[in-house]
Amino acid sequence: MEEYLGNEDLLDRYLVAFFASRASTEEATERALRWAEDICQTDKVVISGFHSPLENEVLRILLEHKHPVIIALGRALYKR
Repeated sequence: MEEYLGNEDLLDRYLVAFFASRASTEEATERALRWAEDICQTDKVVISGFHSPLENEVLRILLEHKHPVIIALGRALYKR
């Protein structure tokens, strides 16, 4: 069963998925955070679960810039 909450028009825009491991190197973290700053200069919508620490940090940057995001809840989290 699919459920949507929010602006469904975002689904029709160019989507970019962002996923990161729970553990990441300092270099990977820095690159991801630079990427988040750069993506805020585009009209692309970022979709992710935003579960891992790095994904959370990227989400913080996106929200600070009021950049559109789609948060996809994991099934295990959705059931809780």
